[in-house]
Amino acid sequence: MVVRLARLGASASFFPSKEVYEAMQRGVIEAYEVSTPASDWSRGLQEVGQYVYLSSSRQPMEYMQLLVYEERWAELPDDLKQLMTSFAQSAMMRVYYLYAVEDVKAVQNFKDYGSTVELVSNEIEEAYAREARAFYADKSAADPFIDKLYSSMIEFQDMIRAGFARL
Repeated sequence: MVVRLARLGASASFFPSKEVYEAMQRGVIEAYEVSTPASDWSRGLQEVGQYVYLSSSRQPMEYMQLLVYEERWAELPDDLKQLMTSFAQSAMMRVYYLYAVEDVKAVQNFKDYGSTVELVSNEIEEAYAREARAFYADKSAADPFIDKLYSSMIEFQDMIRAGFARL
Protein backbone atom coordinates (compact mmCIF):
# COMPACT_ATOMS: atom_id res chain seq x y z
CA MET A 1 0.00 0.00 0.00
CA VAL A 2 3.02 2.28 0.34
CA VAL A 3 3.11 2.72 -3.46
CA ARG A 4 -0.58 3.64 -3.50
CA LEU A 5 -0.10 6.19 -0.71
CA ALA A 6 2.80 7.67 -2.65
CA ARG A 7 0.42 8.17 -5.58
CA LEU A 8 -1.69 10.24 -3.18
CA GLY A 9 1.31 12.39 -2.29
CA ALA A 10 2.27 10.71 0.98
CA SER A 11 5.59 9.20 1.86
CA ALA A 12 4.86 6.15 4.01
CA SER A 13 7.16 3.99 6.09
CA PHE A 14 6.38 0.89 8.09
CA PHE A 15 7.97 0.11 11.43
CA PRO A 16 6.91 -1.29 14.81
CA SER A 17 4.12 0.66 16.49
CA LYS A 18 6.15 0.93 19.69
CA GLU A 19 8.60 3.16 17.78
CA VAL A 20 5.99 5.72 16.64
CA TYR A 21 6.12 7.86 19.78
CA GLU A 22 9.87 8.37 19.62
CA ALA A 23 9.85 8.87 15.85
CA MET A 24 7.22 11.61 16.19
CA GLN A 25 9.02 13.14 19.15
CA ARG A 26 12.32 13.33 17.24
CA GLY A 27 10.70 14.59 14.04
CA VAL A 28 11.64 11.49 12.05
CA ILE A 29 8.00 11.28 10.93
CA GLU A 30 5.38 14.02 10.68
CA ALA A 31 2.27 11.89 11.07
CA TYR A 32 1.26 8.38 11.98
CA GLU A 33 -1.47 5.83 11.72
CA VAL A 34 -1.14 3.15 14.34
CA SER A 35 -4.52 1.80 15.27
CA THR A 36 -7.76 2.96 16.81
CA PRO A 37 -8.22 6.12 18.88
CA ALA A 38 -8.30 4.00 22.04
CA SER A 39 -5.05 2.29 21.14
CA ASP A 40 -3.39 5.55 20.15
CA TRP A 41 -4.51 7.18 23.40
CA SER A 42 -3.21 4.30 25.51
CA ARG A 43 0.19 4.64 23.80
CA GLY A 44 0.39 8.32 24.80
CA LEU A 45 0.46 9.49 21.19
CA GLN A 46 -1.53 12.61 22.11
CA GLU A 47 1.73 13.91 23.54
CA VAL A 48 3.48 13.91 20.15
CA GLY A 49 0.69 14.64 17.67
CA GLN A 50 -1.69 17.61 17.59
CA TYR A 51 -4.23 16.27 15.10
CA VAL A 52 -6.50 13.22 15.09
CA TYR A 53 -8.24 12.53 11.79
CA LEU A 54 -11.08 10.03 11.89
CA SER A 55 -11.98 8.03 8.81
CA SER A 56 -14.69 5.52 8.11
CA SER A 57 -13.00 4.09 5.03
CA ARG A 58 -9.58 3.22 6.35
CA GLN A 59 -9.68 1.85 9.84
CA PRO A 60 -12.48 3.17 11.97
CA MET A 61 -11.64 0.50 14.50
CA GLU A 62 -9.89 -2.82 14.80
CA TYR A 63 -11.71 -5.46 12.88
CA MET A 64 -12.23 -9.05 13.77
CA GLN A 65 -12.20 -11.88 11.36
CA LEU A 66 -12.25 -15.60 11.44
CA LEU A 67 -10.72 -17.23 8.41
CA VAL A 68 -11.14 -20.94 7.89
CA TYR A 69 -10.04 -23.09 5.00
CA GLU A 70 -13.16 -24.29 3.25
CA GLU A 71 -11.83 -27.85 3.03
CA ARG A 72 -11.08 -27.99 6.76
CA TRP A 73 -14.48 -26.52 7.57
CA ALA A 74 -16.16 -29.22 5.52
CA GLU A 75 -14.35 -31.88 7.61
CA LEU A 76 -15.87 -30.64 10.88
CA PRO A 77 -19.00 -32.33 12.23
CA ASP A 78 -22.12 -30.15 12.16
CA ASP A 79 -22.22 -29.69 15.93
CA LEU A 80 -18.69 -28.22 15.98
CA LYS A 81 -19.52 -25.97 13.03
CA GLN A 82 -22.50 -24.65 14.99
CA LEU A 83 -20.40 -24.09 18.12
CA MET A 84 -17.65 -22.33 16.17
CA THR A 85 -20.14 -20.12 14.34
CA SER A 86 -21.97 -19.13 17.53
CA PHE A 87 -18.77 -18.51 19.44
CA ALA A 88 -17.21 -16.44 16.67
CA GLN A 89 -20.31 -14.30 16.20
CA SER A 90 -20.78 -13.58 19.89
CA ALA A 91 -17.08 -12.94 20.53
CA MET A 92 -16.82 -10.57 17.59
CA MET A 93 -19.86 -8.57 18.68
CA ARG A 94 -18.57 -8.28 22.26
CA VAL A 95 -15.17 -7.07 21.06
CA TYR A 96 -16.76 -4.70 18.50
CA TYR A 97 -18.87 -3.15 21.27
CA LEU A 98 -15.86 -2.87 23.57
CA TYR A 99 -13.74 -1.15 20.91
CA ALA A 100 -16.56 1.19 19.91
CA VAL A 101 -17.11 2.31 23.51
CA GLU A 102 -13.39 2.70 24.18
CA ASP A 103 -12.87 4.64 20.95
CA VAL A 104 -15.64 7.11 21.84
CA LYS A 105 -14.00 7.66 25.23
CA ALA A 106 -10.58 8.08 23.62
CA VAL A 107 -11.84 10.65 21.11
CA GLN A 108 -13.15 12.69 24.03
CA ASN A 109 -9.83 12.22 25.84
CA PHE A 110 -7.99 13.59 22.79
CA LYS A 111 -10.32 16.61 22.70
CA ASP A 112 -9.93 17.21 26.45
CA TYR A 113 -6.16 17.00 26.04
CA GLY A 114 -6.32 19.75 23.42
CA SER A 115 -5.85 17.70 20.27
CA THR A 116 -7.70 18.80 17.16
CA VAL A 117 -10.11 16.00 16.18
CA GLU A 118 -11.62 16.14 12.69
CA LEU A 119 -13.06 13.89 10.02
CA VAL A 120 -10.97 13.20 6.94
CA SER A 121 -12.34 15.16 3.98
CA ASN A 122 -14.58 13.44 1.43
CA GLU A 123 -11.98 14.10 -1.27
CA ILE A 124 -9.30 12.24 0.66
CA GLU A 125 -11.71 9.41 1.53
CA GLU A 126 -12.66 8.98 -2.14
CA ALA A 127 -9.05 9.15 -3.36
CA TYR A 128 -7.97 6.59 -0.77
CA ALA A 129 -10.85 4.27 -1.70
CA ARG A 130 -9.95 4.53 -5.41
CA GLU A 131 -6.34 3.63 -4.72
CA ALA A 132 -7.35 0.77 -2.42
CA ARG A 133 -9.63 -0.66 -5.12
CA ALA A 134 -6.80 -0.41 -7.67
CA PHE A 135 -4.41 -2.11 -5.24
CA TYR A 136 -6.78 -5.02 -4.59
CA ALA A 137 -7.63 -5.33 -8.28
CA ASP A 138 -3.92 -5.76 -9.02
CA LYS A 139 -3.54 -8.34 -6.25
CA SER A 140 -6.67 -10.18 -7.40
CA ALA A 141 -5.43 -10.33 -10.98
CA ALA A 142 -2.20 -11.93 -9.79
CA ASP A 143 -3.63 -14.51 -7.37
CA PRO A 144 -6.80 -16.60 -7.83
CA PHE A 145 -7.23 -17.08 -4.07
CA ILE A 146 -7.05 -13.34 -3.38
CA ASP A 147 -9.46 -12.80 -6.28
CA LYS A 148 -11.96 -15.24 -4.75
CA LEU A 149 -11.63 -13.66 -1.31
CA TYR A 150 -11.78 -10.07 -2.54
CA SER A 151 -14.72 -10.81 -4.86
CA SER A 152 -16.61 -12.29 -1.92
CA MET A 153 -15.90 -9.21 0.19
CA ILE A 154 -17.07 -6.85 -2.58
CA GLU A 155 -20.21 -8.92 -3.09
CA PHE A 156 -20.98 -8.65 0.63
CA GLN A 157 -20.22 -4.91 0.60
CA ASP A 158 -22.55 -4.37 -2.36
CA MET A 159 -25.30 -6.34 -0.64
CA ILE A 160 -25.00 -4.26 2.55
CA ARG A 161 -24.84 -0.95 0.67
CA ALA A 162 -27.97 -1.86 -1.29
CA GLY A 163 -29.88 -1.63 1.98
CA PHE A 164 -27.70 0.85 3.87
CA ALA A 165 -26.16 3.25 1.35
CA ARG A 166 -24.18 5.21 3.94
CA LEU A 167 -22.12 2.19 5.03
